[in-house]
Amino acid sequence: MGTTAQQRLTKLQETIKTAQDAAGSIALESSDVNPLNMPATLSSVATGRLFAYKMPSALGKQIHATAMLFTPNTTMPQGGWPLVVFGHGTAGVGQNCAPSVTIKATGTWGYADLVALLVSRGIVVVAPDYEGLGSTTMGVTAGHPYLDLGSAGRSMALAAVGAKKLLTTQLSGAWATMGHSQGGHAALAGAQFAGLAKKQESSLSYKGAIAIAPASNLKSSLNIMWAGIQNSSANPANYTAGYEAAGISNLYAAYLVKGTESTPTPVSKNSVFGSRMLAVYDDKVATQCLVEFTTSITNDVTQYAAISGATPAGYSGVINSAINTPAVIRVLNMNEPGQVKLPGNTLIVQGSADTTVLPSSTLTLLTTMQSKGSQVSLSYHESNSATHGGVLSIPAAQTAVTNHLTNLFTAH
Repeated sequence: MGTTAQQRLTKLQETIKTAQDAAGSIALESSDVNPLNMPATLSSVATGRLFAYKMPSALGKQIHATAMLFTPNTTMPQGGWPLVVFGHGTAGVGQNCAPSVTIKATGTWGYADLVALLVSRGIVVVAPDYEGLGSTTMGVTAGHPYLDLGSAGRSMALAAVGAKKLLTTQLSGAWATMGHSQGGHAALAGAQFAGLAKKQESSLSYKGAIAIAPASNLKSSLNIMWAGIQNSSANPANYTAGYEAAGISNLYAAYLVKGTESTPTPVSKNSVFGSRMLAVYDDKVATQCLVEFTTSITNDVTQYAAISGATPAGYSGVINSAINTPAVIRVLNMNEPGQVKLPGNTLIVQGSADTTVLPSSTLTLLTTMQSKGSQVSLSYHESNSATHGGVLSIPAAQTAVTNHLTNLFTAH
């Protein structure tokens, strides 16, 4: 890194620190709080509301972020409730892909049952939308740094501060992070930034994390997927699996590249994608949320597959060599979770049938965290139903989650 680049990075770090110092000291106004249109599973156990808080962006600017807050409909225990900061999985990079926007518009949320389980056990849950996701009426501006470690960590930590400012003595101060997929990455990032929450709100006491199928080891995951795509191309009987892998790898690569536009280290889309995926990217990535964008990619891959002589490896999507260039590797490595010793006690949950977050990637993460001195354990579930989303519904996984939280909040 040249002197000029180093000076820019140092200046950015100073700007972010200044913004961090200011963020937690800003009181939340009553006008920043709005009711939620909750699904029945949540409304039966919780009072829900949406609030805005301030945080430094990945570019060092002071911005508004939003978070949903779910409080048990039960009598507060003596000393107050514990708090879980819950990170949602990938929803998209468009501003309106925020869970709070979806839940207010449709009354649905894919994590409603899981959050209801936590609330029913006497835990307050705050669920940040993350930087750049959320309604403009709450002051949010577009630009989501997808899987950016610092952005995710600050989103999680300062959401805890915001919840404490709103609920004051209703919260005991004990808190933990939890999340699935992108949110699993955010849960580990939140652990890394737990000191920021403590600095802004001294009564907060961080206990640990639960990372369910957390995004990690992104370079190796993309390379493994590419190897599978190449291998499948040797036998027409394996084309279906190869095209599925092509769809997954292009989906997440697109979100990663788009996310870097909101960071100091943008990656050129033209260097990463071939012509077909580049056309889908330009037309859809910023406006379509996860389901719609997945469909757009799948449709394009399907159209290509119908061409005579087409193979999965021939789809002009992610250029694998681009993933292994120094510039891209640097961006991926600097946003890897678990690379330092994390505070508290961490549980990682992983399913054996996950083709999105590969079990091998999670096992590598576990080994890395152990080597850094983090207190971490693995709850691994071998079943055909233990897919990326399916693992959330496995009773043994749910038991592991609730037992871990019980241990975190009763150990001190």
